[in-house]
Amino acid sequence: MATIPNSCQRPPSSDVGCLLDEPRGDQELPQSADSKPRADDRALRSGTGTALCRKAETTCALLNAALDAALLVGRDGTILAANETAARQLAHPVRELVGANVYDRFPAQVSATRRAYAAEVLRSGRPASFQDKSGDAVMDVCVYPVCDTAGQVRQLAFYVADITERNRAEQALRRSERRYRELYESSRDGFALVDLNGRILECNSTYRKMVGYSEDELRGMAYMVLTPEKWHAFEARIIAEQVLVRGYSDVYEKECVRKDGTVFPIEVRAHVLKDGSGAPAGMWGFVRDVTERKQAEQELRASEERLRAIADHGYDLELWIDTTGRLVWVNPAVERLTGYSVTECTAMPNFPIPLAAEEDRERATRAFHRAVAGSTGNDVPFRIRRKGGALVWVAASWQPIYDRGGVSLGCRVSVRDITERVHAEELARQRQRELAHVSRVSLIGEMASGLAHELNQPLCGILAAAHGSRRLLAAGAEGYDGLVHGLDVITAQAKRAGEIVRRMRDFVRKQPPRQGRIDINDVVREVARFVEAEAARRGMHLHLELGPDLPSIAGDAVQIQQVLMNLVWNGLDAMDGSSLARPTLTIETALREGGLVEVVVLDEGGGITPNVQQHMFDAFFTTKPGGMGMGLAICRSLVESHGGMLTVTNTARGARLSVRLPADSGAARDER
Repeated sequence: MATIPNSCQRPPSSDVGCLLDEPRGDQELPQSADSKPRADDRALRSGTGTALCRKAETTCALLNAALDAALLVGRDGTILAANETAARQLAHPVRELVGANVYDRFPAQVSATRRAYAAEVLRSGRPASFQDKSGDAVMDVCVYPVCDTAGQVRQLAFYVADITERNRAEQALRRSERRYRELYESSRDGFALVDLNGRILECNSTYRKMVGYSEDELRGMAYMVLTPEKWHAFEARIIAEQVLVRGYSDVYEKECVRKDGTVFPIEVRAHVLKDGSGAPAGMWGFVRDVTERKQAEQELRASEERLRAIADHGYDLELWIDTTGRLVWVNPAVERLTGYSVTECTAMPNFPIPLAAEEDRERATRAFHRAVAGSTGNDVPFRIRRKGGALVWVAASWQPIYDRGGVSLGCRVSVRDITERVHAEELARQRQRELAHVSRVSLIGEMASGLAHELNQPLCGILAAAHGSRRLLAAGAEGYDGLVHGLDVITAQAKRAGEIVRRMRDFVRKQPPRQGRIDINDVVREVARFVEAEAARRGMHLHLELGPDLPSIAGDAVQIQQVLMNLVWNGLDAMDGSSLARPTLTIETALREGGLVEVVVLDEGGGITPNVQQHMFDAFFTTKPGGMGMGLAICRSLVESHGGMLTVTNTARGARLSVRLPADSGAARDER
């Protein structure tokens, strides 16, 4: 190794050699050949021996107290002396080590290495220092030559220090330093260390890239050079009032100047760096480039301004209601729609419920609670009362609002003025009713011959009974008994004719829709009574297959009757010219899956061509000479207004027209 660690520094080899070469206290000092022992010589020798003994004892005590293992080894590797640390390290007592070969006592993994270094020391006379490893243990070894007075290497001194824990600590420290260095260099934030004079001592690569300078250029540069002058006083105040007082600053924003002169915004937080005594020695600056964030904020503000302008100048009323039902925001359209200002509406609990018309308040309240609960709704109509008292029709739509984490923020509600739409729809419904009335009158015209035949029967009965009664009156008293029967016949036939006229009057009478519960089988029977005479006149058979115990449907009985009358009459027309001797028109009723009541009209007229089937429900499309082409179009419209559907398919013998209507849920349909 290039250097010897402090723990391995030893006394010079000459000193060691002298210590180990001193004779023991019981050895005699050498004498000259021509001299004889004298009393003073014996005294000197005795004093010298005592001093040497004390010196040897002190040396042994010091070596035994040392943390490093110490071994004195002969040139052949024989252990001459060892301290207690060496005994513990080699796992043998000192008495067993002395006289043994040191290379046999060393672990096999390091013995060859230590022998090689020892040989080099014996050859060169210079000490060697190295490290070796045995298992998990790491040893720091120093080998010193022990020379005689002539400078010849007589022995070797081994000093072995166990540095396993120190080595582990150093490795852990290096790993930790490497990790922090990687974190330091790879951080998205810039780090800069400055001294108390504001000169940059160190910075990471992020900071260098941020400002466009190299590491050499930045080292020693005053960081104020990188700060526009307008920020100098501000930053000096931050350092004086925050950093030097409490040791760190709040995050603050300023600008920085790149090497190319461009200025960009940064976010800074400063921390004091203290020396070993706790005194300030410099400052760390944590710097973040916030250019993108500033641009995003600017774009967000611009976007928010655009959206707010759209919302504020929108025609519809826009609301934001939080999860507790509190009105958070409302646009200025509220004043145009309700007559109340934004401030008045914001102060109003559960807005807009207090403005709902009394008749519609329950519906509006249900919609409000559904919106607050997080549901989605669309085009729910109700009326609100303006500040002046006028009623306005509105339709509310809403959807929940969530933040990026999926947490509910409340709901957005749009309220649109639909007064004109409601009036237009009501006018359209009125026109539809008038058109349906015209269609019924037209249908009666088509049925005129059958109705005339049906009326002719009771009228003929009345006429015959009247002639008979007159003859009985002319015959005198003997004919009075038959007169009562004749009058009964006249009465019954007159009632029959009156019922026919009543049905015709009810069918063609112009009246507003009347919602109620309808027994579909009763409607089918009524239609059958209308058309049975016409069917008989045409040589056709009318057959009914009515399902038992069908639930009622909600709607207008006259409109449903008009639909079935049109379908039945079209079926009769379709069977004109049939090759069958007596074609049959069948009317079936049944309850289908999903709570739908179905009425089916089956004819034996040969079916409907694809072209006719494609357009048969279009307005003004007809295959009848002189027809208006409105019957089936009005039928489909009436069925759909009752929440049902009208379909047509072909069968083996003719056409199948199906009307499916929802069963009544218990209350008649509300009419808006």
